[in-house]
Amino acid sequence: MITSNVYLVDDDPAIRDSLTWLLEAAGVNLISFSGADDFLKQVDITQPGCVLLDICMPEMTGVELQEQLLRNDNVLSIIFLSGHADVPTASKIFKNGAFDLLEKPVDVGELLRVLQSARQASVEKFSWLEKYHQLKEALDSLTGREKQILMLVLEGHPNKVIADRLYLALRTVEIHRHKMMKKMGSDSPVQLAHMLSKYVDLKEIRL
Repeated sequence: MITSNVYLVDDDPAIRDSLTWLLEAAGVNLISFSGADDFLKQVDITQPGCVLLDICMPEMTGVELQEQLLRNDNVLSIIFLSGHADVPTASKIFKNGAFDLLEKPVDVGELLRVLQSARQASVEKFSWLEKYHQLKEALDSLTGREKQILMLVLEGHPNKVIADRLYLALRTVEIHRHKMMKKMGSDSPVQLAHMLSKYVDLKEIRL
């Protein structure tokens, strides 16, 4: 089972203490940081998690931290906390993929509801990216001939037609096709097509 951590980045110690107390009372383990630098140094952003992020902080603001995370592979859901978010800032953070924006003081009931959805979204993103990278690695392992056969299989052609198209013996096609399907971890052309359409742009496959 994939788990997700909950982080808080806020320079106000009173906010950190109160949210830690409220969330831990509700059974949520909160890992808090006083600034963006400590967070970036200590947290593995490639793992599922949710960040409660103060917008206004010295040195690196919450918006700047969000932009930093966008430049790197991360699967974190970001919930911004603010006492006075203006419209341009709110527009910017949502354009950059913020999960939600909550006003301080935060209502704990609303926070818990948003956290549940945000953590689930992060886990789903992590699972998607994990499968995407697995498929990309599998595609990269295919030989040029196997990629040709893959594309023709996806078009729905049987082995005999593929053999005629590629000027190969039927047995040769069968061997290449078997190797290709094994590398892709698929049992049928339908499963293969569904899997690739969900995770990979077929235009990325270079023959």
